[in-house]
Amino acid sequence: MVWQRVRSFIGSFGLLAALLCAAPACKREAPVGEPTPVAYTQGAYVLCEGNYGWGQGTIEYLDTSMPGGQTEDAYLLANGFAAGNVVQSMATSGDSAYLVVNNSNKVELIEKRTLKRLRAYTQLVSPRFALPVGPDLWVTDLYAGRITVLDRATLALKRTIKAPGWTEQLVYAQNRVYVANRRQTTQAAGGINEQVLVCDPTTYSIVDSIKFSGGRGCQDLVWMPQDGKLYTLLEHDSALRGPALASITLADKSLHKWPTVVRNRQPIRLHAAAGGLLWLQGDRVCYWTLTDGIHSVQPLGAGANLTAIGPLPSHGSKRGRLWVANAQDYVSRASLALVEIDWATLSINQIKNTRTGIIPAQIVIF
Repeated sequence: MVWQRVRSFIGSFGLLAALLCAAPACKREAPVGEPTPVAYTQGAYVLCEGNYGWGQGTIEYLDTSMPGGQTEDAYLLANGFAAGNVVQSMATSGDSAYLVVNNSNKVELIEKRTLKRLRAYTQLVSPRFALPVGPDLWVTDLYAGRITVLDRATLALKRTIKAPGWTEQLVYAQNRVYVANRRQTTQAAGGINEQVLVCDPTTYSIVDSIKFSGGRGCQDLVWMPQDGKLYTLLEHDSALRGPALASITLADKSLHKWPTVVRNRQPIRLHAAAGGLLWLQGDRVCYWTLTDGIHSVQPLGAGANLTAIGPLPSHGSKRGRLWVANAQDYVSRASLALVEIDWATLSINQIKNTRTGIIPAQIVIF
């Protein structure tokens, strides 16, 4: 009788445990498998945002040699877990890389060659871009109203710098950190910040600003030391038409703007390449030089949704090779193409096509 009661108690306890572990609080993630870090010696990382709010972003490895190969979600393979939601950007320095994941509120220190995560800082609001400056890591933000400064080796918080509205890309030039400042919304009536912020990295303070006009903030920044100028892309949408590209001469803060060849589309992804500057607008790749002005081509055809570009070294030639990503419908895997463009004749040669992750945001060539 006693043994029957014991068996009855054990059976009841086992049933209770099974019911409890079936509840959501006991739900366990399916194991991904053991991480298998691989050292990537050459190529490119394609940072893919993933479906906003519910999907996981990825980092795809692309071997840029010919014919080359590809590794889907190389970050997952290296770590055993996904990178997070909205994989935004990556900055590299030596053997280290700093990964910014926007909707997961974090920046990570990872090994550049393996993508293995070393540590993470997860107390950010909506981070956008990171920049190593000496022993520091500067991180901009969409909603926080501040720039965050971390220790780049430990990712410990060092300082915060109050900044108006939406801060975007940032560059280091002539002992200053320059930060692109955008409107708080994408509407013309949104809080307007028409400026580049000038910061002193020794005092962690904003010491000046360079103003634009006409309701246009900026997002991308490229420093061209050979002519002492910053170049930036201006906001440009259905409500704000006009110039897409502007230069800032740091010696006197003078501005110059160039008219766009694409109407009603936001210019994105500014790069120095092919002896000039490259960027994307809708289905076009735009190319600018001081002597030739702006030209554009449709390397993947009319109606493409170009979201990332990775120029390969061209040694000053006006014929350039570049990887271009087409996000297509924002929910399915994107297409990726290696194209060669002759900017003298505007001819296009498509060399290779492949697939990549969802919404490519950045192509990091190394």
